[in-house]
Amino acid sequence: MFKTLQSRLLLSYVIVIAITLVIGSLALTAILFLSTADNPVVLQAFRDAREVALKYAGPLSVNPDNQSMILSQAAQENDIRTLSIRRNGSVLYDSAGELTGQMLNIDPDTSPAIRPRALTDDIRRGGMFSDPNTQAQYVYVVLAPPGGAERAGWSIFAVEVDRSGSLFVILNSIFWPMAQAGVIALLVSLVLALVIANSVSRPLARVAATAHAIAGGDYSRNAPVEGPQEVREMAYSFNHMVEQVQRTQKAQQDFLANVSHDLKTPLTSIQGFAQAILDGATQDPGRAARVIYDEAARMRRMVDDLLDLARLESRAAVLARDYVDLSQLLNNITDHLSIQAGEKDIVLETDINGLPQLTGDGDRLAQVFTNLVDNAITHTPQGGQVTVRAKERSDGVVIAVSDTGPGIPAEDLPHIFERFYQVDKSRARSGSGSKKGTGLGLTIVRELVEAHGGKVGVQSQPGAGTTFKVWLPLPRPFDETIRR
Repeated sequence: MFKTLQSRLLLSYVIVIAITLVIGSLALTAILFLSTADNPVVLQAFRDAREVALKYAGPLSVNPDNQSMILSQAAQENDIRTLSIRRNGSVLYDSAGELTGQMLNIDPDTSPAIRPRALTDDIRRGGMFSDPNTQAQYVYVVLAPPGGAERAGWSIFAVEVDRSGSLFVILNSIFWPMAQAGVIALLVSLVLALVIANSVSRPLARVAATAHAIAGGDYSRNAPVEGPQEVREMAYSFNHMVEQVQRTQKAQQDFLANVSHDLKTPLTSIQGFAQAILDGATQDPGRAARVIYDEAARMRRMVDDLLDLARLESRAAVLARDYVDLSQLLNNITDHLSIQAGEKDIVLETDINGLPQLTGDGDRLAQVFTNLVDNAITHTPQGGQVTVRAKERSDGVVIAVSDTGPGIPAEDLPHIFERFYQVDKSRARSGSGSKKGTGLGLTIVRELVEAHGGKVGVQSQPGAGTTFKVWLPLPRPFDETIRR
């Protein structure tokens, strides 16, 4: 019970609404019980006292000398308490016989304690006082003495207030009706809470159902992007995650297919030539041995590249952090590869002077640019040109390696750095044995550049050549711990 999000939301709404109603009712009851101006029992006592006062106002005005007798009669006939006091508070008469001759803290000229709208034109003064002897509380109204009656005091008509009865009246007249209204409000709130809870829980339930379907292999489903903002963002992130998982699975499938294909070819060659040697069917055992050696070397390079790539992608490879003279590094690479370019009658131009020192692994950076320049020479036809340029910017150094080869088709550019991705045959390496690549070079280039905090990209048009650009950052403050 209450294990689902919907039930918990609904329960929380009910608890909050119920607590609010109970606290509101109790607070209103307490306020009315402690308040003189709004207490219904006090107001009723005031009305009773006022009614008796108006009834005896005439006789008191006609016979002011008989004030005590009239007040005594009023007290007996109406079961109330009557008093006569002077302006200074001294009691001239008390129908209860307890306060005669004493002082009572009543000032007939003070503002009324009863709310003004309960007063009338005939009686404009009223309030409450406590009997100092019994501590009983009374609501009273005041009748001023008639003009010229100097001996007569102010006539007080008082009705005792029962506080326990007051609470009972408040409970019956306010609390219970309010509780009934609260039950109705609670039922309406439950309906609204159910709607709100459904609006939150339903999209989450659909996302969960989609997750179960995808776990079963159904990648065609997407989580509906609906509900509150946070739920919509979660559904969007979930769908994006599913797309990434699909891409990763496809990349893994392509990777396995490419590895299988690239390993199957040299293994077939090795097995075939080895069988020919065993059967004595080859006339040139030395050539067969060279083919076997070259194919085994190719497989070894492929395994080494795969291991290297796995270490880079898992961040297990540790790169040195030294100062690197980029100008010298690029000049050494172009000098080394100039012989290979000369064999194909390719012009190898450079513009790499005056570059700042960078921080990184010099051997790994040499691997990056050797791979790019070697690829450019390999894919440039005889008589073409390869250019290596480097330029300092405010945020780093950009190195561009351009060739005049056949270019890369537009549909292949987004995949050029993927493992074993095969571009069209115009960019495939020719030859056999040691001349063949592993198909992992550009993937390793990207991983090494990103490991140095840089970026690599490619621009190409069929028939107009290809340019690879590498951006590397300048030394940063946290590179101060580099080994010097």
